[in-house]
Amino acid sequence: MLITLWSLMGTISGGEQRTLKHLSRHQGRVLHSLFDAVGNPAVWPLFLDQLVEATHSRSARLLILNGAADEVRHSFKVHIDDAAHRDYLDHYVNACPWRPELRHKPGGRLYSTYLDFSCRQPEFYRTEFYNDWARHLDIHHGVCGTVHAGPDLTVQLLIQRTGGQRHYSARETAAINTLIPHLRQAITLSRHLDAMNLELQATRVAARHGAPPFLVLDAQGLVRAASAGAVALVEQTPALALRQNQLRIMDRQLSDHFRQRLRRARTSKAAAAPPPPQTIRIPRPAQPPLHLIIAHLEPDRANMSLTLPDGHAVVFLHDPQHPPDLDLGLLTELFDLTAAEARTAAGIATGMTPEDIARDLGITVHTVRSQLKSTFRKTGTRRQSELAALLLTGPAARRAVAQGASGDNPAR
Repeated sequence: MLITLWSLMGTISGGEQRTLKHLSRHQGRVLHSLFDAVGNPAVWPLFLDQLVEATHSRSARLLILNGAADEVRHSFKVHIDDAAHRDYLDHYVNACPWRPELRHKPGGRLYSTYLDFSCRQPEFYRTEFYNDWARHLDIHHGVCGTVHAGPDLTVQLLIQRTGGQRHYSARETAAINTLIPHLRQAITLSRHLDAMNLELQATRVAARHGAPPFLVLDAQGLVRAASAGAVALVEQTPALALRQNQLRIMDRQLSDHFRQRLRRARTSKAAAAPPPPQTIRIPRPAQPPLHLIIAHLEPDRANMSLTLPDGHAVVFLHDPQHPPDLDLGLLTELFDLTAAEARTAAGIATGMTPEDIARDLGITVHTVRSQLKSTFRKTGTRRQSELAALLLTGPAARRAVAQGASGDNPAR
């Protein structure tokens, strides 16, 4: 079918004719692997491999970049060795002579590097990109373009040929571009699936923590998931608001503290021990402060397709007016606490002061502080807010389902 269409456009060279016939013959197989990749990220290299074979090419790369398209966050590649690909990502990606011009070209299609860019072939052969990187790989020609662009994510596809394979003609480029709408749809589906996977992960984390109200924030600080209980608490707190998928804190100083602690939680690496949960207290008129407890959430990259390369943060909302029940027996087992230390720790977690605990238990404040000191050492915390955050987001906290915190709703 493709060959009939291109025949109407004039004389076709033998090489073009073979490529167009071959692409038409294998298009179904390429599309099959493309949509398999939506649900299985491990299939993206297979899609690229079949695309390379179907277009008589050498290699291909799918780059997942930030919104400004100047930082590669993740990538898939075929037929380029790992060392050369690392060199490309570390330096040569922005040394490529076509990239500055590509930013200004309309997205949703690929462009022939030989025909559609102001950098002509003789000039390309004089560039650092060719002489220090591409020449050793026998990469002379390509088609490239932005296939998805958004405020937080850009996806670019690059397919390359050797010097002996000749450049991509206008007909070949147009034929390859018939696949791009399918690729764009697959990326959109992948992003939706990634968001659902993240929401499921957050739900599992929340369930392990006794299902407190929670928000999931991504690397840009956007709310990607929210429980019904969290949305209700935010709406009931004048100092908080959910606007344009962002959690807004009206007090500037508290907002700055929140962003700093959020950044610290998000940038924690999976290989390292995550930082202890951080707490921000949000004042409420005629009520105890609402506690925002910020914890690290490492996305399950094995089940993510194109997005979410960075760590996320879960913000648990604790309302002291509706404290959870803390299982004292489980606290003693988890942290090797004595029964007295567990009672003191539970009191701190539910908002009591050392003086309150001493009065309720009929002991001295000195005894309470001594128990706290021992509890800090055993739990690895340093202050009361850290201890409270640890216990309130831990398995010993038990909340009633009636709070409405267990129903997940994606943030809109």
